[in-house]
Amino acid sequence: MTTVLPLHLRLVKPEWTDRVPSPAHDSLTPEDRRRYLLVHPDSYLGVTRGPEDLPPEGNWTTDDLLDAGRESLDRLLETGAFSELRRASFYIYQLERHGSVQNAIVAGVATADYAEGRVKLHENVRPERAEHLGRHFGMVGVQSSPIAVAHRPLPVIKQIVQRQIAKGDPLLDFETPDGLRQRVWPVEDAEAEVAIMDTLATEDLYLIDGHHRTAAALAHRAAAGPGRADRVLSAIFSADELTNRSHHRMLDLGDGTADFLEELMNRRTVRVVDSMVEVQRRTEDELALRARGRWYLVSVPFIGSPDSVADRLENLDPVRLKRGVLEPLLELGGTGYHSEMLSYRPGTRPNADLAAEADGNGFVFAMMRPVEVGELLAAADAGLIMPAKSTYFDPKARSGVFLRPTIDADPRHA
Repeated sequence: MTTVLPLHLRLVKPEWTDRVPSPAHDSLTPEDRRRYLLVHPDSYLGVTRGPEDLPPEGNWTTDDLLDAGRESLDRLLETGAFSELRRASFYIYQLERHGSVQNAIVAGVATADYAEGRVKLHENVRPERAEHLGRHFGMVGVQSSPIAVAHRPLPVIKQIVQRQIAKGDPLLDFETPDGLRQRVWPVEDAEAEVAIMDTLATEDLYLIDGHHRTAAALAHRAAAGPGRADRVLSAIFSADELTNRSHHRMLDLGDGTADFLEELMNRRTVRVVDSMVEVQRRTEDELALRARGRWYLVSVPFIGSPDSVADRLENLDPVRLKRGVLEPLLELGGTGYHSEMLSYRPGTRPNADLAAEADGNGFVFAMMRPVEVGELLAAADAGLIMPAKSTYFDPKARSGVFLRPTIDADPRHA
């Protein structure tokens, strides 16, 4: 049984919505985030910076980064960017872009439900990233990036959401520069609150986006003990409203790109093509790599049976790239195969832009097909784990809209 409860939250004030809510963290590279903060000093990105965002100059440590995040938060609170702590409520959080609408219920999901598997996972995490975020919850003292959770379509929940939206004007209604319109309504109906809790208590929930934040919340709960750490700020979506995009890979091999391509041609069946039309017509078992101004269509044949969930997982692009290219040629193995030479690019960026980035920097761009939402749910139901960064759900719930205390001691965050 899953425990979903209302939360005491602060909301960003309407007059601050053009400054505080941040772009999706992983839609930007560390360099992008540093540039963004120079132009937008009030962005919540200043609170959430991670170890990868350490300035290249100077002698900053991760503790310095956490202190800077706390200072950024204190400044936002002291200048009145957020409301006072509101009464415990559920909220409807609507994300709309290009005519596509997603509605979430913002709530507190019990940390124990994540720890004990009642919210099903589909990806592994990088321990060092989760550790930093756990320390962030303790030192900075807030959550503002809702973990995205999904349930299979539920008519009862859809009706509640639509009724609450129809009741009146939203508390917040604003659009960010990337074209994402965000609206927030409170759920002020006691009967609706009970229906939300009772309905979701008996349903399977799936962790969609935020595996590192979830691991961090578990670490924070272990360190902080009972209290605010018993709940995790979560945005609960209906799976049929979600869109998963590709999550591409970018390889920085330095001077080794030519040797990599030679070894690739020796080990695998490869077609070298020049046009995107030919790339789009690649066969199902071909992976598309871009390097040195050309496309390399690499055959990594399917294995197993299409009737097996485990075998279908093995045949997803990110898994075949790992199995057929990264492990044998670059010795990038493990469940997450994280390496300084490997970074990720969201499918919200045009492939032509990513190809140009690869050409301009001497990188290798691995273009991934998106994972279907149904495949993700099936993998989670089967207890299977995908490689890190296999999915990229868009649009994403943003930081700097909701603010939930994770510690009890500091009255500024209470």
